[in-house]
Amino acid sequence: MFPGLFRKGPKRASKVEEQKLIEMGQKLKKDPSVVIPRCEDNCLLCKFGKEKRWMKKLEASKEDKNKLEKYSKKGPDLTKAVAATMLLAHEKKAKVLATASIPGGKISYAKKGNAGAKYLVGVQYFDDPFLRLMAYHEYSQKGYYIYSWKDNIVCTGKDDKPPKGYIKDRLGSTPYDLRSKGKKFSCPHDHEENSSFTLRWITPECSIKICERCASKGSNMFIHLSEGIASPENKNMFDLSGEYRMRCESDCDTCIAAGDTSLKKEVKEEFFKGSISDRDLIEKIIEDKRKILKNRKHIFAVGERCFGKDADAFLESLRYESWEQDVLKKTIELTGPVMLEQGTVNELLELGWKEDPYEILKVLLDDEDRIGELVEDSDKKIPRDIVREANKRKTELDELSALPNFSKLPPRAKLAHELSLAYKTGGAEQAINYLKGVNPRETRMKSIAYSFLVAIGRAESHRWKYADNEVETGEFLSTYFKKLIDSSGEEYAKTLQELLKMSGSTETIVLEDGSKLR
Repeated sequence: MFPGLFRKGPKRASKVEEQKLIEMGQKLKKDPSVVIPRCEDNCLLCKFGKEKRWMKKLEASKEDKNKLEKYSKKGPDLTKAVAATMLLAHEKKAKVLATASIPGGKISYAKKGNAGAKYLVGVQYFDDPFLRLMAYHEYSQKGYYIYSWKDNIVCTGKDDKPPKGYIKDRLGSTPYDLRSKGKKFSCPHDHEENSSFTLRWITPECSIKICERCASKGSNMFIHLSEGIASPENKNMFDLSGEYRMRCESDCDTCIAAGDTSLKKEVKEEFFKGSISDRDLIEKIIEDKRKILKNRKHIFAVGERCFGKDADAFLESLRYESWEQDVLKKTIELTGPVMLEQGTVNELLELGWKEDPYEILKVLLDDEDRIGELVEDSDKKIPRDIVREANKRKTELDELSALPNFSKLPPRAKLAHELSLAYKTGGAEQAINYLKGVNPRETRMKSIAYSFLVAIGRAESHRWKYADNEVETGEFLSTYFKKLIDSSGEEYAKTLQELLKMSGSTETIVLEDGSKLR
């Protein structure tokens, strides 16, 4: 359990450290044999037979400081460490300590006699059920299994079956609210709806299942169950598996998303080393399974919501503008089933863009040159912005196709038509820029221009450019201009003629077919 022990020192002992070590020496002086594990096996020859004989010598010599000094340098390492610690009770001091690095930090111990550092730490901290195991590390590496919990230290020989008391202690002290069904323990949530991992304790044939809702960043279930075991290799006593679950939003006959997840060897190793927590493990299970499902392209999903093969339900879960629906339908025709992490329109479009951006844009435009220009911008803009540009162009074309064609437009009617056209296809800024370009100077033309600014609510900031009579006439004509902007087809032509007439002109608008408006 403690493969490496890095020793540093010496350092001066604090009063608290010194007192604790002296107290342990006093306890061992009363009964040095407490460090011999209780036997729960039928070994023909006890691995600790030699240590037991030496413990009798220590018991007989517990008041003889000279003999304890001798025994701290002679015999098995375990008894040497006990003798060295008993000496602290005689000397009533431990002024100089060595420092050892252990999992989770550093610890100080008294370096006395010839026992190895692990033995000294394990014996001097024998009150700690996990630190005491350091004294048995070398025994475990020879194939023996030793279990430690509370006031118990038990050896099961070369049989890895844990004592019932150890199992009860470990399962009863987990950070989870475990429920049991026979030898199967689990957190209380529905494991059909939550991803989980199962840690199987092989020899006692019990298992612990923890779901994603419970899994803690501060816990590693393997470490918790095995931290009181000294064995040849603790991880060999356990098996680890994962299950991936998604929230079902469809009526599939069989679920192709859920199921056992084959954990990568490196993920298991990280967990068994204690490098990752229970929560980290669940996240890796989810991440690895989602990668597999994404590559297989079996299902439509957003986050942990699975829509199976139901493309319509999948699209309904996304937030998009009504005009985007046909674009998105074409996109999933190209991609097939997809799994989105965030569930954004752009995330879906990015996947479709990798397949064929031309086909996506053809839903909106039939102008191949314009489509080509938009696709060339793919390295500068996100797909959704490009699609919006394509839709803007489509809107412009639709607006143009809904307007009548003229063969003759008098100057005032022409200005009104051009301003209306610019506004319908490019919005207020485009229309105002057009107005700046033509810069009308004749009074009646300026009245037409001002009526447009009033109609679109932009007159106030341009008021200073116009004379009072131009403003007055413009305000009167604005009602007709607003109607012009909102109309199309035959109504548009009639409104334009009406605006022209109200501006004081007697001229006539001529349509493309030669007919005149009155």
